[in-house]
Formats: sequence, structure tokens, C-alpha cells
Amino acid sequence: MSHDVSVVVGAADGMGLAVSERLARSHPGRLVLADVQGDKVAAVAERLRGSGTDCVAVPMDLTDPDSIAALAEVAGVPTRVALVAGVHARHPALDMTEDLFFDVLRVNLVGVYLAAQTFAKRMIDAGEKGSIVAVTSVSGRRPQPDMAAYVASKAAVTAALRVLGVTVAPHGVRVNTVAPSATRTAMMRSDPEKAGATIPLRRVNEPGDIADVILFLLSEQSQMITMREIPVDGGSLLGL
Repeated sequence: MSHDVSVVVGAADGMGLAVSERLARSHPGRLVLADVQGDKVAAVAERLRGSGTDCVAVPMDLTDPDSIAALAEVAGVPTRVALVAGVHARHPALDMTEDLFFDVLRVNLVGVYLAAQTFAKRMIDAGEKGSIVAVTSVSGRRPQPDMAAYVASKAAVTAALRVLGVTVAPHGVRVNTVAPSATRTAMMRSDPEKAGATIPLRRVNEPGDIADVILFLLSEQSQMITMREIPVDGGSLLGL
């Protein structure tokens, strides 16, 4: 199997879809798309195959280690992995329960980490260099009302992936994260115009804004960048 393989987890819509479309245009190798929305990601893969891309869809669930392993078996040894899947949750901080907390952590922290770990191991075992990029959030750097689990999950996965990155860097495997501010996707709950008015560049992100940065970090143009979190925030963090 060719080692020119790209994997996108969370490829059915939003940022993951934008990443998938860009990879289909820029890399002639095999594209493996995964999402918990099995029918939807299958339709995306079918459309990209119609444009000449060697593309396969895999239904998968980040909360299930067996599902992650099954995706890895289909993908083989990728050189580019984009982990875009996640859940967004709002719960009043004083009403947060253990179950609600763990529901978010299982996807955004544990699932994302295990997926990155799985693919890093495959790259190292095959003696291949590669790049893994996960989507975090600017929320991981600052408090957000009613978002204790989400904020904690994004801050924690950033830290955990840096530890993974330290471990795998000597093998030529890079691990980075991209931290968007408000982005116009199905997860967005606020009004885009009102949210954009609070951002120095005066607009929210479009999915393509995030996808462009992910593709840079997956590419050879970022060979000396690893263990970094890149904010894509229109200046909203103001140095935080």
C-alpha cells in the first residue's frame, strides 16, 4: 500500500469537510475519511471519488477504542492525519455532573489522544515520518461561562498532545494543534454577526480558514513546527 495516505477524522461536515476537500485537490494519494455520521461521510467520499480522488469512508466513534483501531487498519500508514472531530457542550457550572463531564472528555480528550497515539505508533513502526494535527479551541486558554467540560477538554488535549509530540519527535513525527475562535459551523450557537463584532478582524472564522492552517501544518512547508498550538482567532486572544 502506498504511504501517501491522508486521514481526516470528523470529515462529514464543517472544518473536517473543508480539510477533506483541500486534501483531495492538493494530494494525489489515498484519502481516508472518518466520522460518526456514517451515511454523511460516505456521501462525501462518493462525491470526491467522482472527482477522481482515491477516497474511502469509514464510520467510526472516537469514544470506542475498537473503532479507532478499525480505522487505523483501513488507513494503514498515513503521512497526514487531521483530527477535527469533537463535541461542544454548555452546562451551568454549578450543575455539572460527573456523567456530563466524562461525556465530553471521552471524545475531546481521550478519543482524540488515542487516535493520535494510534497513528503515531503506526508511523514509527513503519519508519515513516508524518504529521498529526488536532483541532482544539481558544476556549482552552480562557474561561467561558457554562463550558467547564469543553474548556477543560480542549486545554487538556493540547497538553497531552504536546507530551505525545515530545515522545515521537525524534522519529520524525510531528504533532500540532489548531485553536479556532468562533467558527461558522453547525456547532456554533451564537449569532455570527454579533460574535464577529467582538473580534479585531470583525468576523468569525469560516471552515476554510481553519482548514488552510491545518493543511499548512500537514505539509512539508511546516517541517520544523511541532508541539505548537496555532490560534486562528482574528486576534481575539490578544496575546493570551
